[in-house]
Amino acid sequence: MRTGRRLASRRTPVRCLHQKPLRNIIWLFLHAAERILRMAEEQQQHRMRLEKMAVGSDVERSRWGQILAGLVTGMCLFTGCKFAEMGHAVEGASVITVNIVGLATVFIVGRAMQKSERENKVGLQTGKTQKEQERIQK
Repeated sequence: MRTGRRLASRRTPVRCLHQKPLRNIIWLFLHAAERILRMAEEQQQHRMRLEKMAVGSDVERSRWGQILAGLVTGMCLFTGCKFAEMGHAVEGASVITVNIVGLATVFIVGRAMQKSERENKVGLQTGKTQKEQERIQK
């Protein structure tokens, strides 16, 4: 008879079988908000890491551009001065002038591109262009 009791005690009631899926469903609903918030936080951290990498590479590229522009400018100034020293004043002045005009052009075009990128970024974030936002503020 003891064996019969052991078998009977090992059996699980029918209602317990139905309670486990119900518990799982309840657990899913209770912890859904927590999981969604964790997922959103991880997504935000991922985006911040990507933005940090993009900004870092832009800064590094800009630094290299400034270094190379400085080297080219120095070489052009040296070459222009050497031309003038050898008696070719017009050629020396033209080398220096072309260098200065080139630097100014690169600077102006670079600033215009940065401005348009900022306007596009603001437009993507808000759904409006910079001009539309200025019109709304006036």
